[in-house]
Amino acid sequence: MLCVYVAALLKEIDGLAEDYLNNVRTMSGEIRKEHLAKIEKLFSKSKEYGDDKVQLAMQTYEMVLIRPFKSQLCAC
Repeated sequence: MLCVYVAALLKEIDGLAEDYLNNVRTMSGEIRKEHLAKIEKLFSKSKEYGDDKVQLAMQTYEMVLIRPFKSQLCAC
């Protein structure tokens, strides 16, 4: 599910970046700053989703592989 959100964000970032690059010469300084701030905000959100995905993977690894192995060692 996180992959879907990240993919949508990256698609939106690509569109904004393309729009920015195509129109940067005609944009005022204030509009440039706003556009770049929006892109940065989306990148930050994408990074958060990526961090969440890593945390879920680590928790799953711990739950599926490490805990049963530890309990087998302690049972001996």
